[in-house]
Amino acid sequence: MALAGYLHEAIAGQWEQLQHFWRTPALRIPIINIWVATFGAALHGPCTTFFLLELGLTTAEIGNGGMLMSLPDLFLAPLYGWALDRFGAYPVICVTAGCCAFGCIVRGLATSVIHVYIGSAIIGLGASNLWVSVLSHISQHTEPSKREACVSAFVFQVATLRIVAKGAYFPCVWLLERCGVSSLFMRYRIMMVSCPLFCIFGWVALACCGGAVRNAQPQLASKAEPPRAAAEAAPLPRHVWPLSFVVIAAGVLLDAVSRTSASVAWPLIARDRYGWGASEFALPLFVEAMVSAALVFFAPTLSERAGGGARTSVALALLAALLAGCPVGPHPNPDPNPHPNPPPTPPPTPCPVH
Repeated sequence: MALAGYLHEAIAGQWEQLQHFWRTPALRIPIINIWVATFGAALHGPCTTFFLLELGLTTAEIGNGGMLMSLPDLFLAPLYGWALDRFGAYPVICVTAGCCAFGCIVRGLATSVIHVYIGSAIIGLGASNLWVSVLSHISQHTEPSKREACVSAFVFQVATLRIVAKGAYFPCVWLLERCGVSSLFMRYRIMMVSCPLFCIFGWVALACCGGAVRNAQPQLASKAEPPRAAAEAAPLPRHVWPLSFVVIAAGVLLDAVSRTSASVAWPLIARDRYGWGASEFALPLFVEAMVSAALVFFAPTLSERAGGGARTSVALALLAALLAGCPVGPHPNPDPNPHPNPPPTPPPTPCPVH
């Protein structure tokens, strides 16, 4: 019964937020932009690293490409935040979506490591900042009391689309094979080049139908906010950051570093230790997306029942830390010769002379 109650409450909350996103003119086009960009990015996710390996990049060069995508995300986030406050969401979303699409085109058509570096750097100008910009815009146009549910619904929708896209990878590859694309590398390249098509669609939709986004005004706090909100919002002394902000910022930074490192390392581990290719690697990515979506789906309900979002976040973070090392434990050795230094082969016995 308790599980049924959790499920009913979670479904009702997610449906309410989905209606809020779709029926609010200022939110409809940005959320469509995120939907199509998320699907396109997740569709080629299983083969990205394997495409770069087939292109001839080394492990270090793949890591350099990941770093070139992460650094702009890290250092440009404050600039994009300032631009959101100063100019609104419309120009910021246009710039980040355009950079993401153009960078994916350059990387998908790359013929050398330099092209990959250039494409990765351009992607870094948009990429995660597109998601953050849209989420910030949506939060600003949601009542403060419902923003936690809004963020959960946004993340759940993104996770659900990643499930669909990663599940669609298998039939897409099968279809390419049936259409006569026999080269594995060419199939990888086609999947990579398909990504910017989704970003371009979202960018065009925003450019043509984004009038409501340009004229949108943030949703201010209602007068019914609890009295303690005013005390909590009291200005702090200059150059003094609350301890909670420092802890959260450090956690977000560590999470970003870990995600970037894992996105580069996991495909290489799967290839080197298990002999997997993109098709095999797509299956655990699909399962991971399903588990993530399920946890996000129940997050608001669990947070409320646990007494606050902080407790739930800490518990999930500890669980993730305990499970993080499981896939790198004992593994089958793909090398048919288990001895690192096999004994020398004795010389052949000479045939007797008759």
